[in-house]
Amino acid sequence: MSVSLRHLCADNNNPFQLKVCAGENGSTNIVNWIYMLEDEYIIPYFHGSELIVTTGRRQSEQTDWLLEIVRSLYARHAAGLIVNVGMYVLEIPQPVLDFCNEKDFPLLTMPWEIHITEMIQTLCVTIMNKRQESLIHDQAVRDAILKHNDPENYQDILSTYYDLDADFLVITICSRFKKGSQPNSEGDFDLPSSMEYWLETRLRRMKRRMGNAQLHIGIVTIENLQLVILNHTTPELSDHVLDVITDAYKELLVNHDIYIGVGQQVTGIREMYKSFQRATTAMKMAVHRKQTIIDFNEMGFDRLLFSITDEEVLSSYADEILGPVEQADAEGHEYMKLLRAYIRNDRSLDGTAKELYIHRNTVNYQLQKLRKLLNSPLKTAEDLFPIQVALAIRDM
Repeated sequence: MSVSLRHLCADNNNPFQLKVCAGENGSTNIVNWIYMLEDEYIIPYFHGSELIVTTGRRQSEQTDWLLEIVRSLYARHAAGLIVNVGMYVLEIPQPVLDFCNEKDFPLLTMPWEIHITEMIQTLCVTIMNKRQESLIHDQAVRDAILKHNDPENYQDILSTYYDLDADFLVITICSRFKKGSQPNSEGDFDLPSSMEYWLETRLRRMKRRMGNAQLHIGIVTIENLQLVILNHTTPELSDHVLDVITDAYKELLVNHDIYIGVGQQVTGIREMYKSFQRATTAMKMAVHRKQTIIDFNEMGFDRLLFSITDEEVLSSYADEILGPVEQADAEGHEYMKLLRAYIRNDRSLDGTAKELYIHRNTVNYQLQKLRKLLNSPLKTAEDLFPIQVALAIRDM
């Protein structure tokens, strides 16, 4: 929950006479702070979502300076640029306006008579107040998820942001630094910690484009996981949100792998923790399978395994069932390969023999050995079920 450029500029009836000259479609950009800029040397150290103010002094010396500045700021995902016009810049060059309109990069002007220092101080106070409000919101969301049995701690706060009786869907996002990747040499732009600002900007832009006033979106960080909370959503809207999330992460965190878990839709704020837990379960499976997105609803039997937090219990169960077979394979046999083929072919000797390119009698002989190792007749679906569970654990 952050402040957008549009709301920041409209606050208190726009006392600083800010005027949007180009890139108005980017007015939903999130602003995390304001910086004064008179040369380009600090731009590589921006992390994104900064609102920049300049007098354009260099423009009087270098006619294309302002165009280069907006290009550089756009590349660094800045929130926008305010130009103090009247002294060094009398009017904004047309190529600058064209670029900003094409890229939806907000370009604003303010009269020279306005005191820049006063404006920056006032807007920064607004940002800090909004940031404090955001911290209160984020803590209330954490309480709703981690202390859901104490609704008095979070319901009143969250009622100003969400319809508490409507449906909720939680999406969890985990990013991991790719092996062998190196941080950017100029500054540290590739930061997951900045992702909340970038993601909120893009989701607000999506919501505005779709004109859906009922949809409420919250973004919270819990234990290095990014949470996207959807309130009053539909399957179609959820798909759009997932597209925005994946595109944003792939564009902005190029040195990271991204794993997304989609929870189940629940009704009411007091049930939201369930959607979070199931989204986290799906995300764990995405990490294990190196798959970008996994929906809890599509996990099938795996949802049971990945919901168990005590991995030692799972491992010991698989050891108990498969240990003798794995020990025999360590001594040179291939019983595990036979077992998997036998299950895949629905206990058919002919199908197993065909897959493994061995004679049917060989399959039958090896199965006799395998039955003794597993202490199971391996004849019915009931016989095979505990073994399939153990194999699923090993695969997990």
